[in-house]
Formats: sequence, structure tokens, C-alpha cells
Amino acid sequence: MPSEPVLSRIIVDGIPTRVLEAGRCSPTENDETVILIHGASGHLESFIFTVPVLAQTWRTIAFDLPFHGYAGYADHPYSVPEYARYLSSLAEVLGVGKVSLVGQSLGGAIAARATVNGLLDVQRLVLIGSVGWSDGAGGAQSTMRAALTDRSREVVRARLEHAMSCRGPHMDELVECRYHAYQRGNWQQRLDAFTHHETPDGRRQALLSDEEWRAIRCPALLIWGDQDVVVPAATGEALASLIPHSRLMIVSGAGHNPQFELPDQVNTAIADFLGGTISLGKADPSG
Repeated sequence: MPSEPVLSRIIVDGIPTRVLEAGRCSPTENDETVILIHGASGHLESFIFTVPVLAQTWRTIAFDLPFHGYAGYADHPYSVPEYARYLSSLAEVLGVGKVSLVGQSLGGAIAARATVNGLLDVQRLVLIGSVGWSDGAGGAQSTMRAALTDRSREVVRARLEHAMSCRGPHMDELVECRYHAYQRGNWQQRLDAFTHHETPDGRRQALLSDEEWRAIRCPALLIWGDQDVVVPAATGEALASLIPHSRLMIVSGAGHNPQFELPDQVNTAIADFLGGTISLGKADPSG
């Protein structure tokens, strides 16, 4: 990377937020920033294999959404539009101008909402196993609340292994990372926030209409694992037919987090889509 990554805590809309920044240390207003947005119950480590690759070319930012990871809380669970406004505030605090958004799962709906509502100057959009399409919402309503019965290691591992195909040391590290993040704060309050998109009102606000998906005018790359049991690849196919300037990449052998499961394939595709040159490392979580 051009510079050492910096992990810090900043205040966004009154909420302490953990932010990882890497890449250009003195970007200009014309430089493009890549912001990575994780999914429900996740944290910035969902993109641990993505940040060092994209940061070779772009200022790259990953962060914990409110209630998630090591972030603080609001006084109520956030809806997708509220998360999108929070994302806009984060960008303002960090001095972000032109931006490409990479959103995984719920993070995809947040990125799409921010794009459609014109909250950021979005140049390109990458959606990975994204929720937010009405006819695909059955997969997104994956009974997360029932699955996260408590915050034990066993429950954390079961949830991750349900969603992802990779096993081995990298999965073990992710289990430990998420387990320790889950031990913070009031579990019921966090669980309410993690699963707000499963409630009737939260689900309604998480969806974009077909007309809104068609209104996305920036180039879009859709990435789906062919083994995704949370949001099936058919959703990616549907979104590719709606978003005008989009293309779909199906990742063979990957589940709901292909950027973690098969990072070399996904990093190459994202970098090519964003227009950069990268050097891949040797991360192979499938082992």
C-alpha cells in the first residue's frame, strides 16, 4: 500500500465510529475514494482482504456501522435510509468527495439507497450479495434473530458457516473476531439493530422499488456467490436486468461473503471495474 493503514475512532452523528483508512494519505478533491460497507451483524473485518488490495490505487475506507463491531449506538435501531444518511455524514466528516461504494448484503441496500437518493457523488457501485430487491427479500429474511440466540462462540461459528463456504484458519480468525465484538454492550439492543430489517417496517424501508433500481445511472458491478443461501444468486440476475449499466459476476464455490471466501477473484473483478492496477497477495481463506 502507498501508506500504512490507520485505525481510528471518530464521531459521526454523535456515534463513536471505528474507521480503517488506507491508501492515499493526502487525497485531493478530485481523487476517488472507495468506501466499503459491511452487512447486518458484521464489522469492517468483513473486508480485511479487500482493503490492502484496493488501497494500492485508491483511498480506501472501511468502518463499523452503528451497533456493529466496535461502534457506538443510537437510541433506536436504524433503518436502511437512516444508515444511508449516516454514511453520508461519515463521508462528510472524512472529507470524501467522489466515491465508489462497495456494499455487501445489508451494506448493498445502504449503498444503493445512498446512490438513488443522491446523498453522495457516487461514481461506481459494487453490490455483493445485496438485499433490497422486493422479490428477493425472502432470502434476506433469513431468521437472523432466531439464529443469533446468544453470543457464544458456537452460535457465532454456526452463523458464519451457514453463510460462507470457506473453512480453516481464516474462518477461525473471523469467528474469534466476531465473537469478541459481540461481547460488547447490551446484546438485546444490538440484536434488535442487527435484525431490524427483518421486521415489517424495517423490511419495507430496506427495499428499493424496481423503478428506483432502474434509476441507478452509474456503472454497477454485481457479485454473487453461487452457493449464497442468504440472498440467492437469482436476486443478482434480477438486479442486473434492472440496473441499466450493470454486469453480474457469479463466483463459483462462494456463499454470502465472496469477498472473504475467494478474495483473489473478487478483488481482481472489483479493481478491474474501478479501473485500477493491483498486485494480489496470497490470501486463500478456502484452505
